[in-house]
Amino acid sequence: MQRQHLDYIDALKGFGMFLVVMGHVIAWSFGVYGHPTNITRPSSLLWWNVVYGFHMPLLMFVSGYLFISSSRPFGKAMLKGYLWRKTYTLLIPFLFAGWVFYVITGQSMLKYWFLRSLFLFILLSLPVELMRKKLKHDRLRTAMDIVWYGGWSIVLYFVVPRLSLPGDMVFDYGHAPLYYSFAFGVLCKRYDVLHKLIDSNWVFTLCLIIFTIDSYVNNLTDVSGWHLYGLGYLYPISGIICSYYLFKYTFDCSGGGNHEWIEVFGQALVRGLYLAFLFYPVLPGHRRISQPIHAWR
Repeated sequence: MQRQHLDYIDALKGFGMFLVVMGHVIAWSFGVYGHPTNITRPSSLLWWNVVYGFHMPLLMFVSGYLFISSSRPFGKAMLKGYLWRKTYTLLIPFLFAGWVFYVITGQSMLKYWFLRSLFLFILLSLPVELMRKKLKHDRLRTAMDIVWYGGWSIVLYFVVPRLSLPGDMVFDYGHAPLYYSFAFGVLCKRYDVLHKLIDSNWVFTLCLIIFTIDSYVNNLTDVSGWHLYGLGYLYPISGIICSYYLFKYTFDCSGGGNHEWIEVFGQALVRGLYLAFLFYPVLPGHRRISQPIHAWR
């Protein structure tokens, strides 16, 4: 079966990458990476909370969505080659880039944690993908998916963050809760009922309302440990569904049309940010962009 390429999924990945860059720029500008309490500008704090509320779950959702494919069924024959591809595209870059970062800066080599997390999520999902092929009935496969993906999502989201576990060099305990978004992508790709659900107008409207309300609540709440509560669970899911819906139905990604300028803009943006972090240019009439934004006042 010929593999189907979905342009809007590529656009959604690009949007997720843009959010990651945007979140880091806001954090580094205030010198409070991972700690928003010192962000003094309300608009920047709002954007920080919005971006960090769902940008990595969005990328994990896309990864889960692309994890399964009707043109590449999982089996023992392809397992060795598949694992090797994921090793040299995820695990080896994680180790090499982390080592280079450690040598240059002396800081933790776990900065590129998302590569390791994605690799571990794939390893965690492979057993059920291999086992479900042996089942003859669709209902049994569905039950296995619910038990496996749902069970691990609950354990990694609600249980693991509450445990006092040793260092996370091997297993990424701190980002393990993101597995639920990876599993959500897998299930949305596999089951038509979920696929139609996230494609529907009323679900998009409901998720947009939830995302708006949660953005306001999140902006007024101490976000430390906030993801352990119900609103924190719905917030990333609603952001994922809204982004998926908008990129699938708003932009013309079927070839030609208006999406070409988005690609050009994205390429120019990435190159500009790369040069900015390399050379720290001085803007006319402003201080160096590496200094906190509040220092410009």
